[in-house]
Amino acid sequence: MHDRSQGKLRIPGGNAYQLWRTGRTEFSVRESRMAALLNSIAVAIFATLIAMALGVPAGYALARFKFRRVKNRDLTIWYLSQRVLPPVVVVIPSLPLKQEPSRFI
Repeated sequence: MHDRSQGKLRIPGGNAYQLWRTGRTEFSVRESRMAALLNSIAVAIFATLIAMALGVPAGYALARFKFRRVKNRDLTIWYLSQRVLPPVVVVIPSLPLKQEPSRFI
């Protein structure tokens, strides 16, 4: 927006550019950043705890016990294949083929 009275370009949001350029921040901005940082840390900790709670017993069971229906080696290969080539990598490119098969035939 142009402010005709001063002949300068008026930046919306007040003096935010000057604050960014000088490195000064308002207290409310610093406080909201700290809250966002604490939220991110909490989410990371809980996600790690859930992954460890599920992964450690599964890894122990695969290493320690022998399964009768499916061999341990097959389970391990299936798990590693999911890490190397996730299903979403295969599904997303195949969606256009399913939606319009006549286009590709």
